[in-house]
Amino acid sequence: AEETIQGVLYQRILDHIKDPDVRRLAHPGLILRRVTPELIMQVLAGPCGITIQTSDRAAELFHALRKEITLVSPAQDGSLRHRQDVRRLILGPLQRDRPRQVHEIHEAAAAYYAGQRGDVARAEEIYHRLQLGEDTRNLDNLWTHGVAEYLRGAAEELSAAGQVFLARHMDLVISSDIRFRAELQDWEQLAAQRCRELLRGGDNEM
Repeated sequence: AEETIQGVLYQRILDHIKDPDVRRLAHPGLILRRVTPELIMQVLAGPCGITIQTSDRAAELFHALRKEITLVSPAQDGSLRHRQDVRRLILGPLQRDRPRQVHEIHEAAAAYYAGQRGDVARAEEIYHRLQLGEDTRNLDNLWTHGVAEYLRGAAEELSAAGQVFLARHMDLVISSDIRFRAELQDWEQLAAQRCRELLRGGDNEM
């Protein structure tokens, strides 16, 4: 019932967006925590079903999205930040209803930020890789001193393994239940990896 109410509220917000391309950017583009013209063109366009052939068109959509103050707010670095309260309202239903598009956006965003420099890029790359469920042990080398500042408040959006990863690097307190669930996820990942290795080697017995 709560998710239904959240979906209705978010749909009302979307219904007030006149430009259909901006509406598509907002849903499912809300998966991104921050938006720039480059992210619109290189990350969101495909999964959101928008054809963008020039950087000028990406800039037009960016400025149109900037006017939707119920969804975004400007950041000091010139990007737009999706409002955290709105994202948390719809992230669950969005991940459930559009898993393929959500996965595509996380993959494209991780690849985009991997090619960028700076703490913001590393923070966003880590965030999207955690959302993809990548082995957290492979993400330690991405952590830099200034990354924590940009990942505060992100733990609630992540899996148990993602929350434990942030807790290891930041001053976060997490419950024993979260730790147990993270250990279970780690065990499942190791078991799945071992199965794949055995199958590739032609060994059907464990």
